[in-house]
Amino acid sequence: MLTGDRCQKAHWSKHKPFCNLAQGKGSPDAYLSSKEHDEVLRIIIDAYRLRVETDHASRDEDHGIYYPGNPIDGLVWVKGDAIDDFQRFLDLIEGTEILPKWWKFEDRMECLMMAIDKDSPESIFKPINQSEIPTRYGGDTSIRVALATIAEMVVGYDGKGPAKDDTWFREFQEFLDLHPEERARLIKPSVDMAEQIMKEYGDDFQATSTEAPN
Repeated sequence: MLTGDRCQKAHWSKHKPFCNLAQGKGSPDAYLSSKEHDEVLRIIIDAYRLRVETDHASRDEDHGIYYPGNPIDGLVWVKGDAIDDFQRFLDLIEGTEILPKWWKFEDRMECLMMAIDKDSPESIFKPINQSEIPTRYGGDTSIRVALATIAEMVVGYDGKGPAKDDTWFREFQEFLDLHPEERARLIKPSVDMAEQIMKEYGDDFQATSTEAPN
């Protein structure tokens, strides 16, 4: 079993696209281009679903399955049907540079069909279970950050559209430095998810970390 630096080096080719995505480095389409076709569709849908849940739980902004709870004026979201809301997300993501170069209209339709299938694990009519996200992606604990990052690249942090430069990010970081309570509120879902994972799979993680390398 690989541990520590050996594990990081061995899996660098897999993690590099995520690290570049999170840090805003490299080609914008590198992360999704590193994934298989069907996984790209799932990631797009789950990025939308996670944003819907985050907006509802942490921002008091209701759209998608939570409309007409508390819609906010001036945002990119559709005030109405969840399908139309997801279609708006697809419109916006197609206006970015983060989709793989192979993306075409047929892929959009396939993604839409998967999203509106009420029996699909990725159905936009179901609230996303954040504690299950890593297990649905093969134990990838970085996936939630990737989904949130993709959503912010598509709709912006404040839901008013993608940022034109990094000014918003620098100002946001300065705001969080001055308001630690807001930082704690925003990261709470990630902390809760990590605690849930450790509660369910902690013994497995502990056994892996103590196993000697081959």
